[in-house]
Order: sequence, then structure tokens, then C-alpha cells
Amino acid sequence: AWELEYGLNRTSSVIPGSSVPEQSHDFDGDGLDNLQEMGVGADPNNADTDGDCIRDFDELTFATLKQIPASDAILFADADNDSVADGEQTDCGSNMVDIGNGTDGTNNDNTTAPTIPEAKDPLDSAAARVLLGIVGVAMIALVIALVAVLLGGRETARGVVKDDSFDLAIAVAQEAAFGEEENESENATSDGVESPVLDGSLTEEPKILSSRDDAVGRHDGVHGAPLLDGFEFEGWTPQQVQDSLNQGWTVDQLREHYNKGKQ
Repeated sequence: AWELEYGLNRTSSVIPGSSVPEQSHDFDGDGLDNLQEMGVGADPNNADTDGDCIRDFDELTFATLKQIPASDAILFADADNDSVADGEQTDCGSNMVDIGNGTDGTNNDNTTAPTIPEAKDPLDSAAARVLLGIVGVAMIALVIALVAVLLGGRETARGVVKDDSFDLAIAVAQEAAFGEEENESENATSDGVESPVLDGSLTEEPKILSSRDDAVGRHDGVHGAPLLDGFEFEGWTPQQVQDSLNQGWTVDQLREHYNKGKQ
């Protein structure tokens, strides 16, 4: 019905010679396309549908400020019912500032806009002040601790005793001399010791000994007791030596007695 009233095509949105569909055209140049004009019941061929000298696009702004339906602002010259034409109240839409939303029949051009309260200072609260005080005390304590550490380090440095008699150069020279003496003593010791044979060769032929060549038997449980053959007592027979031992004489006593007899 709205298309028929204003001469638009109800069955097709195609406009010959144009790539833009009919609903997207703005035939009257009021800033609203045909689809928007239909939504508020405006005349798509008239930029000022209600004839109050306010363009239809500006009527939408007026409706928002006055908190009234958009279709009322489009279709009625006094949409807010304040007995003052909307065009007169807004200077034909050129003055939309501070028009208010009153309906007392007076011009509301000088209505004062609501004021925005100032933001409160976050430090005005008691909790914020307490926290700020704690942070301040902590910073002071930190500074005091740093000063104490610095002063303590200086006192420690003052207590260090310096040995003025110590000379590093002399100590190094003495250490070097001591090392040379040790090397010389080691060389002298190695010169007096016969070097071991490392290649397995022998300087002389080994002598094969028989157990019969041992003058004294070994106490290993194999050869038995020591063999006392009296070879130390020249002129005595082994039987004489053995008889003396059997009588209670010791070898040392026999040797002493033997030596006295030779003298």
C-alpha cells in the first residue's frame, strides 16, 4: 500500500538503467533511502514530509532528543505537543542543542543540560590513605636498612689488619728457590739409586739354588726346625754342639764359650 501511495513498484526492485535497487534509492535527497522512509511512514518524494521546514533526516534527531516516536516527528509539525512548531523550536532543524523534552508549552531552547558529576579523588577514601601510609613506612624502612648495610661494610673494612711486612715479590722468590732446592735433592737421590731394569733383561745369569745350599732351614712348616750343623764352631763336632744344647745351653752361650776358648 505504501508503494502504491507514492508510486513505487511493489513487485520488482529493479530500476531500468540503474544497478541500485529501488529500496536503496533516495529520490527526495533528504538523507533517508526508500526503505527507511517506509519504516517511519515518510513521503519518499518529499524531503519534508510534515512541512515544518525540518528535513526528514533531522526529524529523526529531533525525535531522539525529545524521546518521541520517529514517525510522529516525521508526520506532525508539533510532534512534542508543546504548542510550538518543531521548526520554530529548532530554527528549522539548525539548532538541535539543549531543546529539552519538556511539554509545558514554552520554548525549551535555554534548558540547561544535565551536569556530569566530577570523579572523586581515589585518595580521599580511608583505605587508600592507610595503604599509602604503609607504603611510605616501608620505603623509609628500606632506606634505613640500605644505610645500615653500607655503614656496616665500612666498619668491617676498617677492622681488616694489613701486614705491611709481607712482600709478594719476596714470597714468590722464596717459593721458587725452595722448589729448586727440592729438585736438586731429588736429582741427587736418583743418582745414587740404581735404575731398575724395565726391559726385562738381566745383567748377569741367574744362579739356581737348591734347598741343600741353604745353611739355615726355613720355618715354613716344610723343612722343619733350623739345621744346627755346628759349622760356626770349628773344632767341635755337631754331636758335641747338640749334646750341649740338650743339656740346656743356648746357642749364644755356646758361642760365647767357644770364643773364650779360642782366646
